[in-house]
Amino acid sequence: MQKSIFDYQYTIEDSDSTIKKTKKRNKVTGVTDEEFGHVSDAKLYIITTPFGNEYTMFLNQKKELGVRL
Repeated sequence: MQKSIFDYQYTIEDSDSTIKKTKKRNKVTGVTDEEFGHVSDAKLYIITTPFGNEYTMFLNQKKELGVRL
């Protein structure tokens, strides 16, 4: 629970309204990983997957109105 709250607190929005994916390199292993946004991504998929048709209709309505997502 603590890690998910931390992720929500520090995940920021990018200029194109997506989740900003900052990368950080582990000094010990040398592996580059995204620092934040994993929990937020999972929540997005959990919400949009069961309601795929509704979400597609929502996106299409926004495009028809000229709203950039």
